[in-house]
Amino acid sequence: MSQWFDMWSVESHLEKNEIQIDGLRESVKEILDLIRTEAALISPDRIILGGISQGCATAIHTLLYGGIRLGGFIGLSSWLPFEPEIATTMANNKAWSMVGDRLHYSPKMLNTPTDQAEKTPILPGLRSTSVLETPVFLSHSRDDDVVPIANGKKLSTTLENLGMAVSWKLYEDGGHWVNEPQGVDDIVSFIRVVESSSTKR
Repeated sequence: MSQWFDMWSVESHLEKNEIQIDGLRESVKEILDLIRTEAALISPDRIILGGISQGCATAIHTLLYGGIRLGGFIGLSSWLPFEPEIATTMANNKAWSMVGDRLHYSPKMLNTPTDQAEKTPILPGLRSTSVLETPVFLSHSRDDDVVPIANGKKLSTTLENLGMAVSWKLYEDGGHWVNEPQGVDDIVSFIRVVESSSTKR
């Protein structure tokens, strides 16, 4: 089955997570290439990145690693891979630290030495503003039998602790997919707010 990266368990995504590294790194690079292509045509603040389940897990790493403020991020039924593995130099024990205009991950994850990470632009030619200013929409359904709600809530809480503005929606039903119709309506409302914000810039 086609997937973004190999993993041992969706329910316990930290288990044997070393097998995720190569595929996640490759997928992040592909998405960054796509963003670079799109950003040559339109402003980054009109680009919305998102995904569901493993696609969202890959996309959130892409957003944080890319370090460019996008118009918005939409994530459904997901989690944050390698949360404990991300390097920090901050006294308050947050799991991330800012290096230049993007978040710094551990060398194990990205295979990038710290000194190079400070100097090498991930998306050269794009104006960098804090990725933490990217508005985020996350949702999960209680009857999701693939990814536990706790994983999605942890993703939301972690991003909020970073200082990101997160809209978290929990629905009674929808399974491992999009709640209908309310979930779809909420996504549409989020996109409209993002569009309105971008036109004011």
